[in-house]
Amino acid sequence: MPLSATDSSPRPEAAARPAPPGRRRLVVGYGNPLRGDDGAGAAAAQALAARVGEPAAEEVLATQQLLPEMSERLAAVGLALFLDASLEVPAGAVEWRAVRPAGGAPPLGHHAVPERLLALTEALHGRRPRAVVAHIGARRLDYGAGLSPEVRRAVERVTERLAGSFARRHSRAEPRRRRNGEP
Repeated sequence: MPLSATDSSPRPEAAARPAPPGRRRLVVGYGNPLRGDDGAGAAAAQALAARVGEPAAEEVLATQQLLPEMSERLAAVGLALFLDASLEVPAGAVEWRAVRPAGGAPPLGHHAVPERLLALTEALHGRRPRAVVAHIGARRLDYGAGLSPEVRRAVERVTERLAGSFARRHSRAEPRRRRNGEP
């Protein structure tokens, strides 16, 4: 699927090469659905889970915030994809960035970020996955349910892109069926 002008690299499917301990991927969409566009990450994860189900090599999690308890799941995958709303990205745009662990206090409460969760995962489990975050540009984070129209469209683009990545990955993983007479 071609990228729209509002998306940027790295592409999550390009980052999804196998990595120890396995080829499993974890998608974590987070944000508060009662704070307008802040719920974009969770909405994208919910839409993705509804669309693709739970393939054996993928896990999709929608949550309000990142929690230290997620470190065990992160230690068991090769790639983590975080989906979150951001006021630092133009409303309706999607920006994909590689995530590296960052030191500091453990991820607790409303200030948890993927960088700290990855650092905690490495400290507790001796390994961490490669990680990418999709920042979905938000227009408003005020009280009230529902996404603004441009953020809703961005959520649809993220969902489409990840679902396509899952489908391509699983079609490559399945053995080719032989036709009669083929070796």
